[in-house]
Amino acid sequence: MQNNDPWIGVSTLSLYPRTLSRALEIAQQLDFGIQLVPSTLWREQDLRDLKNLEDTTGRRIVMSYEGDWRMPTLLGIMQKAIQNLDPLALLAPMIFGSRTHVSRALAQVQSLFPQALGVDQGPWSLMEVSPVNSNAKEDYLEHKPGVVLDTLHAREFSELEPSGLVSSLVAAGQIKLIHFQTRSREELDAFIAGGGEDVDRLLRHALLGCNKVIIEVPPQFLGIRHPQVKLREIADAIRRCVD
Repeated sequence: MQNNDPWIGVSTLSLYPRTLSRALEIAQQLDFGIQLVPSTLWREQDLRDLKNLEDTTGRRIVMSYEGDWRMPTLLGIMQKAIQNLDPLALLAPMIFGSRTHVSRALAQVQSLFPQALGVDQGPWSLMEVSPVNSNAKEDYLEHKPGVVLDTLHAREFSELEPSGLVSSLVAAGQIKLIHFQTRSREELDAFIAGGGEDVDRLLRHALLGCNKVIIEVPPQFLGIRHPQVKLREIADAIRRCVD
């Protein structure tokens, strides 16, 4: 373990439909970093303001960034919404905007925040451990930039046992970032309460190899009015996993 106190951040998508500036305010209230995900609510000036804030305070705020997860077809979007019980999947085109918008936003992020970790942006970036990317353990062990261990997607493999996979990745020093997700609101609440054994065990193991954690739960899990409350509870539970 690199540090007993993990560096915790939140995905801007978890705070949708708030603007980037409002998401940043919430993250700062909690002393969190952030993961940037392009949205139609972004303004280019917001990114420049964020860069100025980093420069002024001398503190890194942007931990990582990734692109949109929209499916290429309407059928794909509907299947994702049904399989993941995630109604936001149906709104993907409205959330992310055009592919041109996403590409332009990501290019600006890469230019302004070169130290941030790119996720699934190409062979030079981190690869998320997910059946969508590969079902072969060797692909994750041999990916030179390293991988993102997602506490939900790592449990979706049909042939790879999660604990064994994480053990191999920790031993190889491959985990550079952790995405914290749960299968359901019920599993999230159980984890906060000290249960949720599957996600708790996986996270404890992953934290042996990486101290950077992005909370990436759906916004509806956090509540509409005061997401800070649930985010603080999640962060406390994550820190408990390194005690």
